[in-house]
Amino acid sequence: MKITHLQTGTYCHIGLTNSLEIFLANNPKFKKKELELLFNIDGLPLYKSSNSQLWHILCVVSNFDSTPFTVGVFSGKSKPKSLDQFLTFICDAPARAYVKRIKSHNGYCSCEKCIESGDYYDKRLIFKSISALKRTDESFRSKLDEDHNLLGKVSPLEQRNIQIVVNFRLIISMSV
Repeated sequence: MKITHLQTGTYCHIGLTNSLEIFLANNPKFKKKELELLFNIDGLPLYKSSNSQLWHILCVVSNFDSTPFTVGVFSGKSKPKSLDQFLTFICDAPARAYVKRIKSHNGYCSCEKCIESGDYYDKRLIFKSISALKRTDESFRSKLDEDHNLLGKVSPLEQRNIQIVVNFRLIISMSV
């Protein structure tokens, strides 16, 4: 375990390798040749009367019935200031926008999978088209949709050869 002091707080890195070794030791029935991993990054406030918050990186082996395990935890008075020091992969909508450095999920051009511009209806953002032009990793990296990407911001994920559109799953919940 490694503890690093960052600009806005402290990061404790447990590590993916350490966590996977523990997972494999505790799950002798796992006999697959490949591990399919899902990551989740999310932040949560610690107290209502304070700015203190935790941002955790969790992982789960998705091709086995496993419980989530911690890869790293950041604690500070705000979200981690440097994404280059704090990272990786699948998140809820606000955390995904932060990690990918795109418009938040409630912005007009916020769809992560297509270039449809949303409209507000009854206090909700809706996307009317189901056949809008799809985003690609290439169009994302070249910043073709200036209204989607945050101006002048490049996600560290782009520097790591990660398919930033394809590899991020969206979880959609609908209420009727």
